Amino acid sequence: MTQTIQIQLKSQIVDGEFYSITHNGGKNGYIFDNIDGKYKYSEIKELLIKQIPNNSQLEIYLYNDLNDEELYSLLPFPFDTISFVKVDNSLYFVFSSYVDGNYDENWHKKFTWTYEAFFTMLEQQINQEDIHFGNYIDSYYIDYYVKFVDNQSHDIHTGLIKAASTLKELIQQTIQGLQGLQLFIDAMRFWRMNSNNPNENEWHHFFIENNWVLSQCFSIPAILFQNKAYVGGKDISYKNGGVLDILYKSKMLENLALIEIKTPLTPLIGKEYRDNVFSISIELSGAINQLLHYKDNFLKEYYSIKGKSSESFQLYNPKCILLIGNTEQLNDRQKRSFELFRTELRSIEIITYDEIFEKIGLLRELVSL
Repeated sequence: MTQTIQIQLKSQIVDGEFYSITHNGGKNGYIFDNIDGKYKYSEIKELLIKQIPNNSQLEIYLYNDLNDEELYSLLPFPFDTISFVKVDNSLYFVFSSYVDGNYDENWHKKFTWTYEAFFTMLEQQINQEDIHFGNYIDSYYIDYYVKFVDNQSHDIHTGLIKAASTLKELIQQTIQGLQGLQLFIDAMRFWRMNSNNPNENEWHHFFIENNWVLSQCFSIPAILFQNKAYVGGKDISYKNGGVLDILYKSKMLENLALIEIKTPLTPLIGKEYRDNVFSISIELSGAINQLLHYKDNFLKEYYSIKGKSSESFQLYNPKCILLIGNTEQLNDRQKRSFELFRTELRSIEIITYDEIFEKIGLLRELVSL
């Protein structure tokens, strides 16, 4: 037999049955909702928490009443439902977001990432004992919710403002986290679409626009210092000067690093010299000598170049990095020859495209944990 619960709202008695009472979790509690638009937030905002029956829930579905502007301003996207749940004399503010089959289209009008990524990141931002994240999965929809425990507020409105403010901060942190994650996603997408791109200029442009990618070549903090840098070598006619692709600088000691960029299609290995022994390609040996040539000129003309530069930098036996090729183009025997060769180099570190983007992929996984 259905019982009747009465609560006082603005000096009028409201019968719970008027709001479609349903049992709440088998606890002999009840749900008051506005599924038929029976009331708005303005009618319950001043309700004292002590007036709310224990083990009951007052729920407002915002998407069924878009004219409730006050509640609309308090509920941050993507949450569209607010429940005030009183259990064991504690009040809970529960913000819900219902995701159905048509949700993706509306979601992407606001964000470029999926709602699954958003809610996963949102959960990671919650580290307080009085805030809980969860979801309920049905065959037609998913209900994501964030629940705030409140044992201090005097009335519904005071508690809601406090909870909504905290939720907005969590959402902002989530968006910032996803924007950072988006950098990794975009970089990996570019690699998948351009792994066979032979245009060196396009790769150079990508690494300048995403200079944080090349920073992964270093074990110490390093920042982009100069694009297309002059490194000396001009003759008496003031011609034939060397122009390096990119200069990086140690953030702490200001020591420079020289980076030369080829393409992922640049061959790494030449012909087989003996059984299971391969020579390096002409392109790789030429790139190595080119980079050594730049380093030699730079060291010889260091004081002249530094004296004309407005930027502070040092040149303590500068690190040289050659970004070239793709190990996926090699078989196991060729990989062995390539690895034996590059590990014996003293002045130049050779990094392949698939290696640096593999590192970006691993960093993306760490960021998204």
